[in-house]
Amino acid sequence: MTIQMMAPHPTGGWDGRELLDADFDTLGDADDYGPWVDAAPFRAHVRHLMADSGVAWRTIAVLADVPSQSVDHLLRGRNGRPVPRLHPLIAERLFHLTKAAVDDSANRRIHAGRTQRLLQCLTARGWVVRDLARRTRIPETELADLLAGRSPSCSQLVGATVKAAAQALWDRRPPTGLLQPYELRRPTAGTPAMSAAA
Repeated sequence: MTIQMMAPHPTGGWDGRELLDADFDTLGDADDYGPWVDAAPFRAHVRHLMADSGVAWRTIAVLADVPSQSVDHLLRGRNGRPVPRLHPLIAERLFHLTKAAVDDSANRRIHAGRTQRLLQCLTARGWVVRDLARRTRIPETELADLLAGRSPSCSQLVGATVKAAAQALWDRRPPTGLLQPYELRRPTAGTPAMSAAA
């Protein structure tokens, strides 16, 4: 993973888009990881994880550190057809993301620098904290503290939720009327709900 120095605010030729990518540099040649695998068991695993944890596919992709497009294709197919095979590294990372790991992510603290940078980029693109709070169902005060740098850390799940929201909203224009939230995290007993545009 390449560490890049960034200005305090989005400027010039850097717009923050690199922050949307999965952390590994490249999938590389699949032969480096073994043959491509049958996608069906991993499709079932992700769907079960979504139903069991209340976390939707885009956040699962972030937590598993795989490209969100790969999970989108895994679940929805490509060109109207189910994806028959899956890159072995993506399969491995999805396999290791369990319900327990998702639950742990709500309690594991991480440095909030990337989350702050994503929020700064989103607000620079016209999204306001109130809209982002409604879409992510993260408290507005918590997002405001992250945006302003008053919170040096956040939960891994909050960081993943903000990143998933940024992936969904990056090229979308902020709403001018009523919000139409799309669930990114469905309510589950005893846990706060988080949603974002899909």
